[in-house]
Amino acid sequence: MRLHFRSSALVALCTATLVMSPGIRAQTAAPQKYDVITVEVKPGANAQFEEFVRKLRDAVEKNKGSERWLASQSMSGNPVYTFTRPFGTWAGEFGQAASDPLIKAYGEQEAARLAGLLAASVANESTAFYVARPDLSRPRPPAAAGAAAATPVAVEYLDLNVKLGKEQQFEGYVKKLIEATNKTAPSAFWEMRQRQFGPGNAAGYRVVLTFATWADLDTPAKPLQQRLTEQFGAAEGERLQGLATDALQGMNSRLNRVRIDLERPPTN
Repeated sequence: MRLHFRSSALVALCTATLVMSPGIRAQTAAPQKYDVITVEVKPGANAQFEEFVRKLRDAVEKNKGSERWLASQSMSGNPVYTFTRPFGTWAGEFGQAASDPLIKAYGEQEAARLAGLLAASVANESTAFYVARPDLSRPRPPAAAGAAAATPVAVEYLDLNVKLGKEQQFEGYVKKLIEATNKTAPSAFWEMRQRQFGPGNAAGYRVVLTFATWADLDTPAKPLQQRLTEQFGAAEGERLQGLATDALQGMNSRLNRVRIDLERPPTN
């Protein structure tokens, strides 16, 4: 009997041969593209789902696979897990399908049991692809030479839907915001990514905010309007913020705690 788990995007973390580049927590150059899998788990099924993920990770380790990913979990509402695979280049995105890592590591009987855990625990899942936008980002300064990169405790995803045809207007606003932040809020950092494929009929942008400590969550950043006003004056600040409001079709955010126990982070 041969088992197939192709229907699950999560298993696709490990069922393709991927050439991975260093990820956002241990690297010298940020990846250019990200494959993000979002999984909503049924209430009370966290333990089943997490057992599957850990076994999948351990199978890749045992098989000496090259696949790497980052993991986080929502801190409120229904349990939602986010898995991010960073790609260093546009080339080598998908390779020849490999044999299923669970079967290879544990045999068909145990792989079937784990597949059952996955099927019983997942309510729904989605996949989206993002390209990095360093021109719209304000990344944290790199760690000093020889210093280990700190693992953040939490990450916030702010998803912005921009009206089609308003992308240039929105991006112009972000560039002005970067200019204002450089002068008025130098401790504020973010990464901007643009959705290339995924749900929705608007231009999608994802702002990624990381928090090094739990105390950082209690320290609010200077409001965007205030940054613009301090840098450009009240009238111009209001005009710029109006451009952003006009361009946006909608937004939502999710605050996740980092789950290092469920990931196989990229390494140098």
